[in-house]
Amino acid sequence: MSVFKAYDIRGVYPDEIDEHLFYRVGRASVAFLQCNEMVVGRDMRVSSPSLARAFCDGVIDQGCSVIDIGQVSTPLLYFAGRSHPACAMVTASHNPKEYNGLKICRGDSLLPVDATSGLLRIQAFVEEERFSSPRHKGLVTHKNFVQAYVKFSLSFLKAKRPASVVVDAGNGMGGITFRELMKEDVPFTLHPLYFTPDGSFPHHVPNPALPDTLTELAQHVVERRASFGVGLDGDADRCGFVDETGKVVPPSVLFALIAHELLLEQPGGCIVADLRMSRVVQDVVRRSGGRLVLAKAGRTNLKRALLEQRGIFGGELSGHFFFPETAYCENPIIMLCRVLNMLERTGKPLSALVRPLSEMYANSGEINLAIADKIGALAAVKDAFADGDVSLLDGVKVDFPSWWFSLRASNTEPLMRLVVEAQTESELAVKKAQVLKVLQPFLVREGSQASADFPHGLPPQL
Repeated sequence: MSVFKAYDIRGVYPDEIDEHLFYRVGRASVAFLQCNEMVVGRDMRVSSPSLARAFCDGVIDQGCSVIDIGQVSTPLLYFAGRSHPACAMVTASHNPKEYNGLKICRGDSLLPVDATSGLLRIQAFVEEERFSSPRHKGLVTHKNFVQAYVKFSLSFLKAKRPASVVVDAGNGMGGITFRELMKEDVPFTLHPLYFTPDGSFPHHVPNPALPDTLTELAQHVVERRASFGVGLDGDADRCGFVDETGKVVPPSVLFALIAHELLLEQPGGCIVADLRMSRVVQDVVRRSGGRLVLAKAGRTNLKRALLEQRGIFGGELSGHFFFPETAYCENPIIMLCRVLNMLERTGKPLSALVRPLSEMYANSGEINLAIADKIGALAAVKDAFADGDVSLLDGVKVDFPSWWFSLRASNTEPLMRLVVEAQTESELAVKKAQVLKVLQPFLVREGSQASADFPHGLPPQL
């Protein structure tokens, strides 16, 4: 079944996933985890209520009780699931509206159940329908964790100076938690944008990794003279920031800034970043006296590295940020608080902190490429740039003294992702063209994805 991915279950509804599948996945999850209680949440997608009901029916029919926390963000599910044996979230994150999926975690460590830690066994249970007959069915109870989650998240706010923040929930699940935040006595004003959950995504796809989705947020930040803006993805476990001038803050730069702040609090701490992050992260962590560990992309990989290294902060280029206080799970409210704390400590606007770091290197951002022969494409770039320092930790990454590139297959979409970075814009243009020339025979014209670099698709000469 192709819907069983590297990290979770994901596919088009109802063609690839449906209620019958989710019922069996519910039973299979209990059979594998051997748990007696599971916290279950869902996002705002049109198919989520029926898929969640089917999944819960399978769970209770296998003898496990369900704590139904309703329509929530994924970070809130993690918060609720920490004190329970297991948790599951019906969501397709940032994928388009026709998709849906399921994330499953062990409750104690909140480690995801992925292809390396049990998802393939769950798949086998589903396909073979090997389910034992429990002595009794589980029970269903309903609980609300929203207020507790918001209060916990705001405990990280130290700033007292008035500020103004625009948050674009993209009609996703962040609207519920941030609307609750607006009820709290905080020193900043929060301006809501698209807080009403709507699985049809009437305004834009909730994916802050795509710069076009932050355009309206940037306009509102400038119009309201806000301190900065935050854009969330569908299940609110990823976030993107724009500064007070309306410019998008590169994720690597934001990560480096917050890493520096945390290293001031915890000198010598370990920072874990995915290997696609800009070299600015290495420079800042080293200058701040920290220790940097590079990990394979993917929240499972980052989380495991953070646990092994006892990291104080972790992050991905896609906008996932991880904190030890949340069992190395994402929390966009904590990220917002950390940025507010930084602005107050430095007395500078966000643009003034971002500018020096963003000017250190010229970076392409992620270029999404539709490539059918992924193995062939990886082998081609590995051979073409064999004179560099080649790493096969995650796809192919090749480092040279003045530039580097990373090419890897997406684990959530049928794409390959390319990042190129150099010391100057002119060198970046040359090196990017060189890499794309090697990849040209592998590109699938129809369906090639737009990106920050090619907003209207790939140039015909490539």
